[in-house]
Amino acid sequence: MTFPARIVPSPLYRDEPTTYSCLTRSAATRLAMALLAADRSQPTGTAAAGGTTLHEAVRAHRHLSAMLGHLGQTLGAPLPDPGAGQAPDPPRPPRTVDAVLAARLRAIGALRDWQETEPPAESIAGSLLAAARLVGAAADLWASHHDPTGRPRSRDASRLRHPATLGAAAREWRELVVVAGAVAAALATWPQEEAPGTTADRVFPATTCPRRYAADYPAPVLRRNDPRGAVTVTTARSAAVRSRQPLVAIEQRVRSLQQAAWTLASTGTAPIPVLANLVAIGVMLSGAAGAAGERAAAATASAARAELQGSSVEARRTADAWRQAATALAPLRSAHPATTSVQVDRLDLARLLDRVASSRGARHDVVVTRALLELSRQYGELAEDLATALAAAQERGEVLLVGRAIPTESLARRPDLLEAKLRDSVVRAPTSAVRRAEAALRAVPTTGGTTLAPDGPPAA
Repeated sequence: MTFPARIVPSPLYRDEPTTYSCLTRSAATRLAMALLAADRSQPTGTAAAGGTTLHEAVRAHRHLSAMLGHLGQTLGAPLPDPGAGQAPDPPRPPRTVDAVLAARLRAIGALRDWQETEPPAESIAGSLLAAARLVGAAADLWASHHDPTGRPRSRDASRLRHPATLGAAAREWRELVVVAGAVAAALATWPQEEAPGTTADRVFPATTCPRRYAADYPAPVLRRNDPRGAVTVTTARSAAVRSRQPLVAIEQRVRSLQQAAWTLASTGTAPIPVLANLVAIGVMLSGAAGAAGERAAAATASAARAELQGSSVEARRTADAWRQAATALAPLRSAHPATTSVQVDRLDLARLLDRVASSRGARHDVVVTRALLELSRQYGELAEDLATALAAAQERGEVLLVGRAIPTESLARRPDLLEAKLRDSVVRAPTSAVRRAEAALRAVPTTGGTTLAPDGPPAA
């Protein structure tokens, strides 16, 4: 019996953010374990491999089918229209091939009562239930980027509908369905009599008879032109638990700050103290990436030296762009507290970057450099959100400017600003001053650096 080559035991979880592909790979591992046990085990009587009965294995498999159907429905669900009426639209029959497959999986599956006694973890039923939990977690992870009304909950929500992301996620789901079907077929080969004088049709209802269940199990069409690569869908809300590994902890804070910047852009608010600290973090992170690149290039004699030197120069340019944005933001003010929680993240990042820089070694420097360069590139995407938030706040007249920074060209059109400039009082910021800050933020490069590892389609 064959199944997709990618369904192989995956390494144990490391201390890093959980992604969609991480969950599907782990589910594939548990399915592979169940398939191998089902192929090798031919139990007689009531005992199946690992101490569970055939009936329990089929029930666990039906629960898995229901969760696979739920995941398929989550991937293919159209986004609700926030402007639609209160009355829900009548359900429509599935139209696409994947929607039909998800509907058939939900119809053939049945959720298991979690109050029932758990089967042994090493048994076939235990492996199937573990795979079902991972599939459900993947569905929850995917759905976390939109609220029940369909509004985006994260800056990556729009990427979920991109063919490169959605197509790869659907491909991984189809491969799980293929292996689940193989497990069902293996269970159908087991002896169907659980007691003398009884038949399978009497022991099992018509819908759960292993032979009928396997014969009716839906099979997806695996298309060769599906996008390849892992899908890095991460949760819309950052985890509260912080890693003890410096690089992982830095990545966690970068993701958290990206979410914070997206929230500012989506709500159109621009607290200047928050923006100033976020820009200062950009200077610090890019500067650390550039310094790490220089150290790694000096300690490396291989062909990667030129690459590291070029990446270091690019990181230095990014840091200079962040400094120009900080200069443009310096005279701006807003009616918000000067103390913000972002200052804590800024101090924590400074401490973590010092820890990373203190660990030396040629190989370590190369790994750190590539990781910091990638994080610097990802953090650069945050600048566009800050510019969007600043523009929205300016339209409502919420951005202020210190008098000494009032542009000279604005004095000719507004003589009332002359007194404010002489007294250095705070006034509503002229559009030209805010436009300079917006332009400086949008000038921060977002494409420099080297990726830490090939990651397939765009992250979501």
